[in-house]
Amino acid sequence: MRSLKSIFIGFSFIVISLLLLQLLYLFVEVGLNWAGYGAPQDAGWRQPLSYVVWGSAYLAVMFMGGYITGLFAMHSPLVHAAVVGGLISVMLLLLATQNAQLSWPGIVISLLSVVVTVAGAYRSSQGEPATGD
Repeated sequence: MRSLKSIFIGFSFIVISLLLLQLLYLFVEVGLNWAGYGAPQDAGWRQPLSYVVWGSAYLAVMFMGGYITGLFAMHSPLVHAAVVGGLISVMLLLLATQNAQLSWPGIVISLLSVVVTVAGAYRSSQGEPATGD
């Protein structure tokens, strides 16, 4: 039962955090367009910057979700985090294919997110660092 709880907690944390991240993205994009940065000449630098900034934020959320999953999983936290990362990645890929907006960077980030989620669980399983006392 604790196994399912850890998966549910990690999955819920990631979904809620990603929804808040999308809301923040919407506010930033509306603000940039309102400020005049929505002109066609700005499209050359905005899309790559958007991938870097929001992709990094997405991976940070996935890392924290893996970390939280690892904290709650009693046995094999890496497997639990891989399940959570896989569920989120499949969910996001299915949502992207419904709108026909699937791109190579999206696929790479989706696969990388599973690795980052497992890395978060690995970090949580390491325990507290020694203080040297």
